[in-house]
Amino acid sequence: MAAGAVYLLAVRLVATGRRPPPRTALLLGTGLVLRAIALPSSPVLEDDFNRYLWDGAVTASGLSPYAFPPSAVLDGSVAVPRSLLVESLDSGGVLGRVNHSTLTTIYPPVPQAAFLLAHRLQPFSLPALRGVLLLFDLASALLLVLLLEELALSPALVLVYWWNPLFVRETLNAAHMDILLVPFLLAAFLLRLRGRTFGAAVFLALATGVKLWPVLLAPVLLVPGLKPSRKSAAAATLYAALTATLLFPMAVHATGPSAGVIAYAGGWAMNGAFFPVLSALLAPLLGPAGVRVALAAAFAGIAFVLARTASSSPVALVRRASVVPAALLLLGPTAFPWYFAWLLPFLTLAPGVLLVLTATLPLYDLSFAFEYAGHAALFDRLVVPLQWLPVWTALAWIALQRLRRRALSSNGTVES
Repeated sequence: MAAGAVYLLAVRLVATGRRPPPRTALLLGTGLVLRAIALPSSPVLEDDFNRYLWDGAVTASGLSPYAFPPSAVLDGSVAVPRSLLVESLDSGGVLGRVNHSTLTTIYPPVPQAAFLLAHRLQPFSLPALRGVLLLFDLASALLLVLLLEELALSPALVLVYWWNPLFVRETLNAAHMDILLVPFLLAAFLLRLRGRTFGAAVFLALATGVKLWPVLLAPVLLVPGLKPSRKSAAAATLYAALTATLLFPMAVHATGPSAGVIAYAGGWAMNGAFFPVLSALLAPLLGPAGVRVALAAAFAGIAFVLARTASSSPVALVRRASVVPAALLLLGPTAFPWYFAWLLPFLTLAPGVLLVLTATLPLYDLSFAFEYAGHAALFDRLVVPLQWLPVWTALAWIALQRLRRRALSSNGTVES
């Protein structure tokens, strides 16, 4: 919490211009020091990285991580190469620590390539995995500097991303893979702003191959105003073809009771900012599955509205696109702290109230203590609202201020 408060103060000073911006090299160097501290640290509470290490080993053995769950190897119901079993035994028990072991992996093929790279560097090695994540992290920082310059914004704003303590903790201490999304997404925007639509389509497809939600950005980036030209139609076709090709290995196994991606999409709910309220209101009418279908339709509608609105400037385009990850974080059924990585690069371009989540989302860690004590439901009722209340309050205040300004402006126009 204290680190979050110091960080927010630094962002405010730079974003408001109250202090001369530090040199970009100094900002990047300071962020590297933060990461150097996190690299050798022991993971705090999180253990998702065990799945990444296992998936990388399975792929390296020539098998598909989507074909069978880890539990099938543990109980001997599926045959795997002897080399994989030997490596697993030498790993210190990674296989036995994979969470949700009765489900197949939920991670698309692009992250699987990163997991494979880490395995090639050193089998079942958390430091090797962190090294791969750090490479993507560095690429993201450099792309952000280029994007800020493209938008005629101060490169010093990179500190919003590069100094964020929550992001450093989730990326390098907990070793969450969401950082893999960021450089592909930033490259797509940078190429789009430079008029290289086909390049933007390629990198947006790669981003969708990390996490599925960037598909919602395709209309915004590739078909501005939803008025397709030959070029935009060709770029959209290229994007669709590449995305389908990338996701095919996962899609062919997305059936059956052990399919992790189906279980996640159909039943996962944790730490949601608004989803519990939405579910309580709509579930009696639509059923649990109907609520999720309605929410997916709402996200599609948001993407449609954003794409319909013509961008008045490059900055407006990027800021408009930021509504998508913000909506996913505020309305989705799961809002883990590492999902903040989806939104943080956009906040670098326009620091706003959602940066408060840097200080409040760490309260999620209390869920482990509540669950251990047998009071998981109490966490949902007490702690989850505390995380989100400051954000909803700030957003409501901003909305009221805008309505007031519009009313005053309207009254002034009428009187004149």
